[in-house]
Amino acid sequence: MFLGLNGTVVKSHGAADATGVAAALRLACQLAQSGFRERIAARVALATQSGQDGAKGEAGSETAP
Repeated sequence: MFLGLNGTVVKSHGAADATGVAAALRLACQLAQSGFRERIAARVALATQSGQDGAKGEAGSETAP
């Protein structure tokens, strides 16, 4: 699964048969219907507001092992 700026992309393996392609399509439908993109966007926004966006770890700051 890839998260895009305005949507979610589900990539199937290039050698996938009809079953694999159908599974990827089914997953894409489930993600779209469940509001997955909106929930991920909300979590990213919350993490950014909380300072958990990876900006920590600057020189001189403490980091967990």
